[in-house]
Amino acid sequence: MVNCPWSCEEVWFSLQGTLLSTAAAFVDASPCGYFVDELDNVLHVGTRDPLRKLVAQSRLKRSRLGGQFLYHSSDAKCGRKQILERRVMLAEPGVAGALPDAAFMPEELKASIVLFFSMLDEKTRRLYAGLEALKTGRGGDARIADLLGLSVGTVARGRRELMKRDVEADRVRKAGAGRKSQEKKRRKSSMPSKNS
Repeated sequence: MVNCPWSCEEVWFSLQGTLLSTAAAFVDASPCGYFVDELDNVLHVGTRDPLRKLVAQSRLKRSRLGGQFLYHSSDAKCGRKQILERRVMLAEPGVAGALPDAAFMPEELKASIVLFFSMLDEKTRRLYAGLEALKTGRGGDARIADLLGLSVGTVARGRRELMKRDVEADRVRKAGAGRKSQEKKRRKSSMPSKNS
């Protein structure tokens, strides 16, 4: 069991000492390895470069899964087990977990998500996309935008609204948003009125 990092005044510490040792310990101890964004969230720091160094030093290995690199143990038996466990995770979405990668998502699940999504109004689509992006972690905006056919900006806006709790229950858009209303112009008649 690897001890979680702890913080003091926004500075994070680890019993393993260096970021390289901490990242290696976490990946080795994980039952299913780590994608970069997941380890970033756990360690509260960017881990892409340290993970690449660990692979170059043969302290870890990486395998491509669903368009991302999964970092796993350099021990062949342990690494195979982590990859298998991750494939199971990606194929079976959990209630509290992120949506599986589209490459591993069963067609029935994709169809259900599209059907459900099509029944939502503009605001609830944005908020649902934002929620899934939050659950996905780093890179979630782009991944969910691609899955649901939205712009990355729309997903990011939904995520920000949820995080700030900036949601009005009875409105689709904020007051004043959307197209400006225009007064109807009456057509001037060229015919003289009957009263003249």
